[in-house]
Amino acid sequence: MRQALLIAALVLVPACKKFPDLGGIKLQDYLPKVKFDRMKVDKVDFQGLDVTFDFDVENPYPVDLRMKSFQYDLALEGAHFLNGDSAEGIALKASDTAKVKMPARIVFADVFQLVGNVQGKDDLGFGLKGKLGFDTPAGAIDVPFDEQGTVPTLKAPQIEPKAIRVADFKPLQNRATLELDLAVTNKAKSDAYTMKDFAYGIDLSGRRVLDGDLAQLSVAAGTTETRTIPIHLNLLELGATLVSAIQQKKPVDVHFGAGLGVETPLGTIPLDVDETVNLRIQ
Repeated sequence: MRQALLIAALVLVPACKKFPDLGGIKLQDYLPKVKFDRMKVDKVDFQGLDVTFDFDVENPYPVDLRMKSFQYDLALEGAHFLNGDSAEGIALKASDTAKVKMPARIVFADVFQLVGNVQGKDDLGFGLKGKLGFDTPAGAIDVPFDEQGTVPTLKAPQIEPKAIRVADFKPLQNRATLELDLAVTNKAKSDAYTMKDFAYGIDLSGRRVLDGDLAQLSVAAGTTETRTIPIHLNLLELGATLVSAIQQKKPVDVHFGAGLGVETPLGTIPLDVDETVNLRIQ
């Protein structure tokens, strides 16, 4: 199974096991009791996120307990994703409540490949089922669990050169100006993305022609914004081949590289851009 999700502990959800009647003593009251606390996003990038599910687990016995086994099955958007069976347990102190954490790594590309048509969703539903085995004073007890919820997803904005044209060409003065149209697409369906600290470099046919900074840019959910970048050139520095391509409006390889921060609902996420496209000069 892919390592898209790494589970180091387990969600506990209280359930009952049928016990015989022992003089009115309800042994089901002495099962470990569990209360879900929260799901916390620990680390996030556009490849995936690290999350932790926190639970409070109460041991009602006046002696320490140890979980002897657990089995789990994880589904995302209704599709089986991961299962496991482990004897590694947790210790519960006598008559005390412990914090149990379930850390997980979710890799978006693996999830999308497995689940299918969820590219348009900003959240994924999960279901986690299984059972835990405890050694207790009443004997071995299996505690089933069944938890549902959602985890957020992030989609990196698409940033790519779309068109390049001659705005000014003055060979006698050895200068020219090109305009590069840069398309910025926000693939999120419900959240606007703001892009800042946008430093970029542009190469034409392998030759660096511009380093610059793009002003802060906000792109609404599911839309594309176009920014036009002027490129002022000294023809003497370009070489004959590139000057000829500009003059005759031939295709050139346009490379756009950038580093920026993208403000999302989960915080500001760094993004590196490395795009090369072949465009005919207009």
